Amino acid sequence: MHRIGTANNIKKLIGASLILSLSLTVTAGATEPTSYSIKSRGNIEYDSDKNSNPEVLFYSEDLTAISTGLQALNSQIAVLSNNYDELISQTNGYKTDIINGLNSNVYAKDNLSDESSFNNIVDAINSIPARGDVNVILTNTEKTKTFPAGYYDSFTVTSDFTQLDATLTYSHHIHDLETDAKSEENDSLDVTSVSTVYDDSYRSSVPGGCFTTPYYHVRYSSSYTYQGRCGGHVATGTNDPVNDPRGVFDYCTSCGNRWGAHTGPTNCDRPVTKTVTNNVDKWTTSPNSTESQHIVETVYICSCGKKQGQVTDVHLHFN
Repeated sequence: MHRIGTANNIKKLIGASLILSLSLTVTAGATEPTSYSIKSRGNIEYDSDKNSNPEVLFYSEDLTAISTGLQALNSQIAVLSNNYDELISQTNGYKTDIINGLNSNVYAKDNLSDESSFNNIVDAINSIPARGDVNVILTNTEKTKTFPAGYYDSFTVTSDFTQLDATLTYSHHIHDLETDAKSEENDSLDVTSVSTVYDDSYRSSVPGGCFTTPYYHVRYSSSYTYQGRCGGHVATGTNDPVNDPRGVFDYCTSCGNRWGAHTGPTNCDRPVTKTVTNNVDKWTTSPNSTESQHIVETVYICSCGKKQGQVTDVHLHFN
């Protein structure tokens, strides 16, 4: 804040200098001794040796130049003053934000004054002690711990249950058809110790509780025919007295087409009508438009987001 006070003094000094300069100019112009006069052309002359030949000390054109310069300087000072006032306003606003932030997050019990300077704020921040890393273990003899104010790099609190006069129990999630928040409490972490009716893969016939995601059974068959080439393998047969007296012939193992003895190709390229059959039998959570026409069964699978027997809570019961 020392700089702000200095700047105000500078503004006052500049203003005072300008007023003094103007007053001296007026005084010089208004003083008319016999040896110090202003001629008709506006020049200031002085007869130093009183020989009626005065010397020109100041030309009137110089007065105009000085006046113009003073006006420009006054304008610049006005701009600087406005900018300075805006800077002061912004700075005070930032300081208020800093104080409010510290009072709400750091100094809740001992607030900083609204009139605090930046030096006060810096000193207050620097005075906050650094506590470093803290690791606290609660035991049967030390069940609570109070920590002083300050900065902490890390903060860990653990409990040594073996020294506590208490027992632990665990809540395990149980799949249910009416609620997805059913649980069973016992003293074991073991999932198999939990009684169960519905496991993770259970399929319910109606939606409810943990089982709300629909699962569709789709089953259908479709076929179509098209003209294509046989493509079957050609083999050699016997006992064809009509085509080959020697009883040897070639035939297609796929369509049965015959040729004379050893006259067939390696593979049958005969045009035939082929049939393609598409059998669909599957479960899906999102059938397409074609499959949705063939849904034969809908069940509901687990969608609670938990596993059967999953630990959901740990309870510490002091004796």
